[in-house]
Amino acid sequence: MNVTSCPPSSVFTAEELAEIRAAFPALSQRLELNTGTKGLTAAPVVESMLVLARQTELGGYAAYAEMQGKARLARHRIAKLLNVGEDELALTGNATDSLNIAAMSLRWDTMRPTPGRPVEVLISDHEYPTTNMLFHYLEQMGKIRLIRYVLSADIEEMLASLNQNVTDETRVMVISHVDCNTGLLFYLFFWDAGSKRDKSLVKQTRSRWNGFVVGGEGAGESVQNILCEGFASRFCRLC
Repeated sequence: MNVTSCPPSSVFTAEELAEIRAAFPALSQRLELNTGTKGLTAAPVVESMLVLARQTELGGYAAYAEMQGKARLARHRIAKLLNVGEDELALTGNATDSLNIAAMSLRWDTMRPTPGRPVEVLISDHEYPTTNMLFHYLEQMGKIRLIRYVLSADIEEMLASLNQNVTDETRVMVISHVDCNTGLLFYLFFWDAGSKRDKSLVKQTRSRWNGFVVGGEGAGESVQNILCEGFASRFCRLC
């Protein structure tokens, strides 16, 4: 298979990318790889949050009622962006809370290949500390067995690692789009130069098993396209 990491066309033009970067003043001083809770928030978002906080705190009950309407509108817009139903979307404090809710709500005992045998979970060798802590805890509890795949800028290498480590007993795959230490990406889609079209990296691996995918930090994408049952992200930083 002849693949490259991304299709020949870019998602943003150079002008659009420059405009987006300008909304994050700190990027003029340093390279920022953390997209998690302690990552950067776009300046327009910060200003909107301050205005909403001031209105709510000074306006009392009436302001809170108005804010609930705005929250419902935000929920509708995010659901449309992700191509999911509003009843499939939960707004939480941060992505760490969301990931914990998604992982702890899975019925691990019913997914065991045989009674007493831990569930095999694919997880990359580059993960956020909170992601590692959550799944290490589940492993210590005897519910899962972590199997590391190689996160690589070389799609062929990553595909080979995924296919080498996935088994018939694999039930869960953990994905973080962007590594906060190196900036390495897990490309949800790769460009197949042979067929000249995008292919799903998850689907390429998942054809061998039936399980769940827990998406970590990352940009907006159709959850149906990702084939992801659980997806956590910090949309408020950009919206």
